[in-house]
Amino acid sequence: MSSDIRSSTLHSEDSSPRYRQVSIGHPPIEVREE
Repeated sequence: MSSDIRSSTLHSEDSSPRYRQVSIGHPPIEVREE
């Protein structure tokens, strides 16, 4: 699941700038889940 979310975030960052902001606030949450 972690791999899927990480891949999705990378693709979203390049696909939509909206995900970029979400990505910045996700790193801390993603690390906690891992």
